[in-house]
Amino acid sequence: MKFEKRLNGNNPEKLTRRKFLKAALGVILVSSLAFIFWRMKRKDKETYTEKEFSVEQFLKQLNQDLSEIENNPKLELSQEKIEELEKIKEKFETLTFPIKAYFFDNPSLALDTLWEKKIDRIREEDLILKLREIKLNLLREYGSNPKGYIEELDKFEKYLKCCVIESLSVLDINGLLESNRYKFESEIRNLILEILKDEKFVDFLSSILLSLILVEICYAKEETKDNRMVLTYLLRKHGLRFLSCIPSIYDERLSLGPFQLTDLVVGKEKGKFYPINFINNFVFEFDKEKYNLPEYKLPDSLEKFEIRDHFRAEIYLLLFYFLELFKKVELDHIKKSHQKNKIWFYYQICYYLAGCHHLPSISQKLFIEFLNEEKNIEYQKSFIEFIKSKSANEGLIKYLERFEKNLKGAE
Repeated sequence: MKFEKRLNGNNPEKLTRRKFLKAALGVILVSSLAFIFWRMKRKDKETYTEKEFSVEQFLKQLNQDLSEIENNPKLELSQEKIEELEKIKEKFETLTFPIKAYFFDNPSLALDTLWEKKIDRIREEDLILKLREIKLNLLREYGSNPKGYIEELDKFEKYLKCCVIESLSVLDINGLLESNRYKFESEIRNLILEILKDEKFVDFLSSILLSLILVEICYAKEETKDNRMVLTYLLRKHGLRFLSCIPSIYDERLSLGPFQLTDLVVGKEKGKFYPINFINNFVFEFDKEKYNLPEYKLPDSLEKFEIRDHFRAEIYLLLFYFLELFKKVELDHIKKSHQKNKIWFYYQICYYLAGCHHLPSISQKLFIEFLNEEKNIEYQKSFIEFIKSKSANEGLIKYLERFEKNLKGAE
């Protein structure tokens, strides 16, 4: 859908009244959502009104902030910070792969080693050739582009929050909620929008991203501080771009990046349903040249992803599973949970979304059961403890325990 702040009355394309109203509502909604996010980012919120707000200018500023981080070519570290990195290296360089490779002096060699570790597991010749080609392209990209160095994790956390805000601000939320897949009634739409507009929920989404990264590519030990040390080392020494090139060495399909996304959730094979592609269909088109904006539509395959694409893709995957909840659970159960204790509810949503990232089918099934039991809402039970009581998938339990520890350890 083409986005314009003001609908052009001279547009030669004739619109029916219904189409015109639908387009107008979409513009109003994305403008409203972006305005709320804009207000979140301003310290002097009370002195600015919607009349002074422009979606395009807001997105332009967001893009500048994110691009500045992604294109940071170097860091001037103090002697203290350099010594800190050496201590981190000494502590973790003897661990197994993939962590071991992160501490190679040559980051390109580290990536090459990880990709070869992955390829060693593959038996299908065509896939081996494809992965080798992807590896070479990524190594060229890494070698010839800014690395996106980040000195401190708090700056990375701000980067994640900006990614969440940008990704949601460019979506035709109204069109998504009224799509053939959902066709949500107004009561459901209103609750979804209330949650998406809540700054606390946006903060939780940002925390989910960080915690998933710590579990997926930085899990060194049980203590959260150790995993955060590994991530700090990567961002200071190798940069954001390095994260986007890391393959998953323990599976036999295309999977890479900070969230280890796979070609099961984004792809271009006809007849297959890809959750990220589905949400991507509802990204607005902006006048990129006029406002100096990037391409917000995601590529249709992982190997084409730029740095920020990985983060936007994960946000859209989480949004997909969040919306699926409203499709499969009675609204009363969700409303009761939200009204009972909003923060408790958001934590359970975090565990549900992390579970869906890892094992979607079983996580959705179990979370529906969890919300359907009144006592879990009444006594504000933990979804993770509920899964344990069901003697569910041990791999899922272990994953969520790690996720919970990193989520709460990051607070």
